Amino acid sequence: MNLLVSFVTKLLADLVRGLVLDWKQDRLIRQNTVLKAQLKSRKAISRARQTSDRRALDDIRNRLRQRTNRPR
Repeated sequence: MNLLVSFVTKLLADLVRGLVLDWKQDRLIRQNTVLKAQLKSRKAISRARQTSDRRALDDIRNRLRQRTNRPR
């Protein structure tokens, strides 16, 4: 009887340990996924700013060229 109780206890302990480890791994995977999404978002925002800045500089250059190329 003691052997059966110890076997069932060990089995339950292993099962709980496995569930806890799976839960921790799932949580880490979710956190990693969120971090990757945040990183992609930041990169996209940075790219958009660079593009916007380039366009703004191009607009300024074009206006300056138009001013200097006007006939007098």
